[in-house]
Amino acid sequence: MKNAVLDARIPTLVAAVLIVIGVWATSYLTQQGTIFLGTASVSIDPQDVQITNVTDTSFTVSYRTRSAVFGSLVVSKANDNTQTIVLDDRDKQRGNASAYFLHYISVHALIPSTAYFFSIASSDKTFLDNGQPFRITTGPTLDASLALFLAKGKVFSENTGSDKAIVYLKSSSSQTLSTLAKTDGTYNLNFSDIRNGALLSLATIRQASIISLTIIGPSDTSSITILAQQAKSIPPISLTNNYDFSKDDFTLSQPESTPSSSLKFPTSSPSGGRPPQIISPKKNEVFTQTQPLLRGIAAPNETVAIIIQSAAEIKTTLTTDRNGNWSFRPETPLAAGDHIITITTKDGSGIIRTLSQSFSVFAQESVPLITPTQIPLLSPTPSPSPTLIPKPTGTGVLLATPSASAQSSRKGGELAEPGTSYVFPLALFALGLTISSTVLFSLQKTRS
Repeated sequence: MKNAVLDARIPTLVAAVLIVIGVWATSYLTQQGTIFLGTASVSIDPQDVQITNVTDTSFTVSYRTRSAVFGSLVVSKANDNTQTIVLDDRDKQRGNASAYFLHYISVHALIPSTAYFFSIASSDKTFLDNGQPFRITTGPTLDASLALFLAKGKVFSENTGSDKAIVYLKSSSSQTLSTLAKTDGTYNLNFSDIRNGALLSLATIRQASIISLTIIGPSDTSSITILAQQAKSIPPISLTNNYDFSKDDFTLSQPESTPSSSLKFPTSSPSGGRPPQIISPKKNEVFTQTQPLLRGIAAPNETVAIIIQSAAEIKTTLTTDRNGNWSFRPETPLAAGDHIITITTKDGSGIIRTLSQSFSVFAQESVPLITPTQIPLLSPTPSPSPTLIPKPTGTGVLLATPSASAQSSRKGGELAEPGTSYVFPLALFALGLTISSTVLFSLQKTRS
């Protein structure tokens, strides 16, 4: 009799302990904000965070995310609990919030030489700098520069809309400036009043100063090196490639400063002395679009004859613009498979050039779909299934090393990935443990 009582109580006691452990594990993981999140939340993490355009009354924060999400800043002055929400520059212009891959947020109406704190709101999470709010100190008020330096160019990419690209510009001793490229890929950045790294004075920019540009898209990055005197007409570039125009034998423009400059500048266009090129497609490039955008450069205002060797040969003729750029998108979809584009045009010396490039089109719609055969099955009795509800809010932590002093540019480090590979299985284990323990407890109670 005594053994029978023990046999009934011990399994029951074990089941109760298992229930307590399961409930505790599930509750703990839920409080941590990581249960059932997996790695999905990584797509909203701000990456490549930059603080640029710091003046005496403003600064800009830019970053990119793997998914298109809503983004904003929560800004406050040091020793002041008043918080201000600042929207993306494009949202301010349109009057409504939109989701972006590239985020560009400017903060204005600030006080000179004053410290400010901010956090990044990405989707429904708040991101900090190594557990602390980001910090930036505005610079003092300075006199305007007498020289005029403009950076103008164009970037080609497959990205459409306002998520085209963000352009960053700096010299070896200056702060970083930035601008958001327009929907057509053009950008225009005035760096006449660019400050030094400490923001305390204007940077020294001469005509032969090396200027570095970094252009980022939602997933690609390109770097450009130029001379300051070339900035006004930067040749068009294709995102993902790197360029060094500082060693070219032509000079593109002259900053509008003193008229007594002794340098001589040719009047030819950037592409005038450059051979024709097919920028896109690259050699053996694979397009997933059946009507890809094909582009390149040739002599300015020159005729370009294009032939696409496909199942049905396509021929067209177009004229480059004043900078020598040309682009063409087939009016009819290209068949899946290999293709060759051939262009014929004159170079800057009047010599006829012919270039060819092979590429492929992979059309998903061309892949036959297998229609499954429906097999009649017995209809089981439906049983309730648990619904996994992720925690709606959480706090992501940006693992960037904070700077002790004000920085004119800043690049965020790797971001914490809140959902690691072991959290999801652990959460399922805890839930399964709870359910199995409850069933065991019920069985033991029935037996008793």
